[in-house]
Amino acid sequence: MKTSVSFFYGLALACLPLLSSAQRDSSAFQPALRIGLQAAMHWNEVDFSPSRDQKNYPGQGLSLVLAYSNQPRLGVQVEFSLDERGWREQIDSLENQYERKISYFSFSPLTLVALGKGAIKPLIMAGPYLSIPLSSEESIPDGWPIRAHYGSSFTQRLGYGITGGLGVQANFGQLSVQAEGRYRTGFSSIFPLGQSGINFSEPTAWEVRAGIFWQLNP
Repeated sequence: MKTSVSFFYGLALACLPLLSSAQRDSSAFQPALRIGLQAAMHWNEVDFSPSRDQKNYPGQGLSLVLAYSNQPRLGVQVEFSLDERGWREQIDSLENQYERKISYFSFSPLTLVALGKGAIKPLIMAGPYLSIPLSSEESIPDGWPIRAHYGSSFTQRLGYGITGGLGVQANFGQLSVQAEGRYRTGFSSIFPLGQSGINFSEPTAWEVRAGIFWQLNP
């Protein structure tokens, strides 16, 4: 939790000096509406209490993205995503790992800050996310000790948290490409609190994203 708070606090401080300058540069700016697709790779873990010895679970995602900028450096980026997340548990004395995969539909409205005025712009983005679990798969290796939460259904309630990171955007007329690195942390538990002896189970992930966009207004 301390890592996520420090990360997003640093992003907020980085954005503050840009807010006033965006107002000063707005006289010659034309609003832009873009639509695009983003592919993501993310490395997931779950913050369990009591803790579990884990390895990163590599997941994938695909997002439909709408981005709108009405000022030179400020805009919004709204994402509708299908994501594969999960976690892996390990025991030093065993070669195989327990694995749980959960598929989600996610919605993320992000604040987008673009730096610079050229064709290539560094980006800062941050905002909340909401996730709805769609399906779950579980892999328990032979000889693996059974723990209380194995076989338990994942929570059907809405998941939520915050995500943010840094990126770069390259513009080629109405076409643009975008690459990002993000951190995501959840504030809701995967399993209901207290189920199977688990006090909380909050997901976290590092993400790498790449996308292509088309500007709808010339």
